[in-house]
Amino acid sequence: MARIFITGSSDGLGLMAGRLLAEQGHAVVLHARNAARAADARAAFPGAEAVVTGDVTTIAGARHVAEEANRLPFGLASYAFTSSTKTATAIGAAIEAGMVSINSFGLALPETPFGGIKDSGYGSEGGT
Repeated sequence: MARIFITGSSDGLGLMAGRLLAEQGHAVVLHARNAARAADARAAFPGAEAVVTGDVTTIAGARHVAEEANRLPFGLASYAFTSSTKTATAIGAAIEAGMVSINSFGLALPETPFGGIKDSGYGSEGGT
């Protein structure tokens, strides 16, 4: 199954999505804006693989969250959604993953090589 990083997951829909994904066998990493919300998220969902803490409302905060996410042992694919070109550029440059998609769920095509990094794969597969 997949490892999934969910932002805004300390309560509400994000937390519910994390629980549902975990029930389906996925490893879930939560995100919380601050340490207090991270503690609440851990208490509400003790089965989470990890909790990354940081406020993504600023470019510096988004970079910090990217750095925290990059410390995790996996990096197959990453997706970010934003209306800010500056945020999209900062996140795209900061995230370490085999594929980074901004404002879309990018898919690897059979004719293009694709691979993960760290514990998510080694090298690229497929392609011509």
